[in-house]
Amino acid sequence: KPPADQPAYGSFVLSAAYRDQGSSAMTPLTGQALKILRYPVLYPRNAEFQKGCRLVTTPSREFLIEGDGSYFGFTEIDLSGINMIRLSLFAEKWKGVAGGYVECYLDSLQGQFIGKSQMVEVVEDRTRVKEGFSLSGKHIKGSHDIYFVFKNPKAAAHQLLMEVYAVEFNK
Repeated sequence: KPPADQPAYGSFVLSAAYRDQGSSAMTPLTGQALKILRYPVLYPRNAEFQKGCRLVTTPSREFLIEGDGSYFGFTEIDLSGINMIRLSLFAEKWKGVAGGYVECYLDSLQGQFIGKSQMVEVVEDRTRVKEGFSLSGKHIKGSHDIYFVFKNPKAAAHQLLMEVYAVEFNK
């Protein structure tokens, strides 16, 4: 549990190191490990990989996807025990967005294909759409880089497709 004076979200960094005494016939044995435990909701503005993404800061923050083939991704996400990845998306008409769909890949933009979302349609009001990618039955374990690629071949070259609010990893 996070300490009482800390927010409930964030990351834990666990570090361990070992060194024994060794012996006259053997040098000391050493070992070191570092593990980062992230909160299961990640914000795309913190993504390590980004292309065609725009962060707009007004009184709020909006992470906007611009153009067909734009993407963002995170490094070293431990997917052990994760059954579903959900994106919270918005496609509001007043922003002039085109909508589109999202594809999910592991380890590279040409890596293991996880799935394709439904078409995110443009709507009049601010309606959150949650699109998910199931990992059930795919036997994915361990840490992977994860990429979300946004598609709409009918969109103009620099047209906004949608806003991404968050990425949730669920068991």
